[in-house]
Amino acid sequence: MGGFKEYLFIVCVYLSVFNVYGDVVPACDDGWVAYDIYCYYFNNGDNRTWGHAIDECEVRQSQLLRIESVDELNFLKKTFQGYPSYEYWTSLNELQPDGDGGTGTWLWGSDEYSSDDVIKWDTEPDNSDNEDCGAINIQATFSDQICSAKFPYICESDYKEDVGCPPFWLQGQQDCFYVSNSSDPSQVATWAQAKKNCDGIDFFGDASVRTHLLTFDVEGDTDFLMKSLPQWQKTTTLFWTGLNDIAQEGKWAWDSKVSFDPSLVKWTQEPNHLAGEEHCAVITKEGTFGDRNCNSAHNFVCRKPQDFMTDTSDLGCGEWTRAGHKCYKFYSKPKSTWIDARKTCQKLGGDLMKLESLDETRYLSMISETPKMANGLYWIGLNDQSKEGTFVWADGSSANSAFLKWSHSPHNVLANQHCAALTKDVTITDKPCSDFQLGYICEQPMDDNENCPDKWSLYNYNCYYISGDLVDQVTGTSICQRKHGKLLAVNDKDELQYIASQIQGVATWPNMWWIGLSDQVTSGLWIYPNEDDNWPGMDGLVPWNQEPNSFGGKDEDCVSVTYSGTLNDAMCTSQCGFVCERRSTGSTLEYTRWLYFITLTTLYIISKTNPL
Repeated sequence: MGGFKEYLFIVCVYLSVFNVYGDVVPACDDGWVAYDIYCYYFNNGDNRTWGHAIDECEVRQSQLLRIESVDELNFLKKTFQGYPSYEYWTSLNELQPDGDGGTGTWLWGSDEYSSDDVIKWDTEPDNSDNEDCGAINIQATFSDQICSAKFPYICESDYKEDVGCPPFWLQGQQDCFYVSNSSDPSQVATWAQAKKNCDGIDFFGDASVRTHLLTFDVEGDTDFLMKSLPQWQKTTTLFWTGLNDIAQEGKWAWDSKVSFDPSLVKWTQEPNHLAGEEHCAVITKEGTFGDRNCNSAHNFVCRKPQDFMTDTSDLGCGEWTRAGHKCYKFYSKPKSTWIDARKTCQKLGGDLMKLESLDETRYLSMISETPKMANGLYWIGLNDQSKEGTFVWADGSSANSAFLKWSHSPHNVLANQHCAALTKDVTITDKPCSDFQLGYICEQPMDDNENCPDKWSLYNYNCYYISGDLVDQVTGTSICQRKHGKLLAVNDKDELQYIASQIQGVATWPNMWWIGLSDQVTSGLWIYPNEDDNWPGMDGLVPWNQEPNSFGGKDEDCVSVTYSGTLNDAMCTSQCGFVCERRSTGSTLEYTRWLYFITLTTLYIISKTNPL
């Protein structure tokens, strides 16, 4: 299996992040105004009828204005001050489907109910002379008007994703930073390989714009990385930088053409040139530097100028967002009932979203901080319409409760709350299926080829290797890492049941196999080495076999899974088999939830060349 260059980082969504250097605003065409996840076009010099205003917006690949929140209304009220017109058409109307008016029900377009929190009438509507179309004035109040009257109008569209840094990169003041995934063994490299990895990242954009290992060019670079990477405070991971004295002992320089300013580098009792072999520099979680043997393996940080953005939107998903084996489409506007939302998804060849893995819940945790999920609640496929209290997905498949976090127990307080919506904090709440209009998330499966190496088994986008060779826990860990994996981390009960079935099919001996769980860091606190595996629902997944008991007063700090699928604490020096785990070709990258400034992307193997 190859290393870093075998992977292509695939866009899930481009995030307008906020960091210590300020806001990255959405990209809108000239003449459009950006707010939240939308761009707005204020037409002041070309008055149109309501119907023609709709046509004009469609020509501009947008829609006539819909206002769905008080914040959006306040933005418009403030923006009106910069324009000369008093009143503008919106998509608000009470027209019947055939164009006749007088329904008394005011909708945005033809399918979305208006909110009383947003609509404040200016002594209206009085419906005099068939006034069936809605306009907004500079006081942000509404009036009903004859649809044939001519007014300025406002179009809106989703923002365009064409500025800033590539997906999965941190955006600084002028540069972009890529931090290799500390939970992915394949992204650990020697200094030379790390340099090669960074130098080779040209598939994100113009090949003339080169990346390089981390340099510190200006004051504030250290503070930026420390503040933007809060998970660094919780890890002992070291990251390669471009600093080295390979050319001349004691003369430290960056590997790129950037001049070295010693005042920007803070050493920690370093460099000490231990054993005369430490010529390359790492950065620690405190932002300090240390020298290390260039042949040792660490994670790394790349840096590049912030002057292009690659369009990688069509990666097998068309206009949808790709993540792992699925394509997603997020709808904030127009809002729909659960029933209509599902119909829309099905017309597009998909269905309402299902939560089927820990990766997916983490993906949503990251997406919830982005413009993709900026507006409140979103319908997903979960519902109990067929049987009260039994929640299944829209296609009838069963739902794994391990991945569902309710904001409260489904209470069905209105006696008709049978459909589920996702909240901003990625919890789930039940709502009436046909009476509430919300945003929604559609999904489509990808027809990816899932592959595992020889002698590995495939289950739920992961590969598993079960060995009967008797080794201690440290050796088992090392073997798994050499195979670009890790000792097993159990993420749900189905996974544990699968492993138990595989063990039973391999052999009757040995009767114990190492997994990654241990309390070596803090006695009594059983955790996995990778922070992402220690999620809140993990405690209920540990079926101890009358354990842990530290039998005979021994330090039994490591854990093995038994032939029956239960867990047993054992001395880390004991001899057991072991279970390795790694991702299959095409699976979603499991990345730390602490990086809330950036969006989750997926790693896909694209070649078999350049192995580490």
